[in-house]
Amino acid sequence: MNILWKKITEFDTYSVSEEGKVWRDEHEMTYSNGRVRTMPEKEKQIQVRPKTGYNTVNLFKKQKYRQLYVHRLVAEAFIPNPDNLPQVNHKDGDKSNNHVSNLEWCSALHNMRHSVDIGLRPLGKDVHNSILNEEIVVQILDLYDTKMKITKIAELVGYGLYVVKHVCYNETWKHVKHPRLECKYLKN
Repeated sequence: MNILWKKITEFDTYSVSEEGKVWRDEHEMTYSNGRVRTMPEKEKQIQVRPKTGYNTVNLFKKQKYRQLYVHRLVAEAFIPNPDNLPQVNHKDGDKSNNHVSNLEWCSALHNMRHSVDIGLRPLGKDVHNSILNEEIVVQILDLYDTKMKITKIAELVGYGLYVVKHVCYNETWKHVKHPRLECKYLKN
């Protein structure tokens, strides 16, 4: 089976494969003192970024290193992006699987929803810093349905105005089943 390789546009002395491997092509490099050196071809070492878990690679250009995401390099080389979508999604949720068949261009909203759908991002009370639970959210929504002002609801339930407002305006806790929300989505 032949593996496809393509040049990395911004870094023309490097290539990326459809499997997510990065290769430095043989080329000449001129140092700031004028010395010229032939750099041999070599597979670049992939690193895992500790905070995010994404695979990265350091590429060198104009005497500076840049750390780039491997999944983004693969997508830019092999996946058309006619809608100019800003993010690259791992379809299976595995950040180390950078094969072109596992990647897709997407919006930030799609990427976030996908991570929730496949269980990578917690919801509601499972979020580590959540101060609400589903029972309180339903109470807030019930009170809001009675046309009670949000400031009064916040006072009654004992939570901050912005916490309550985001629940009432369906900006947070969207996954909670409530008759008002279900009707709202049926109309669209």
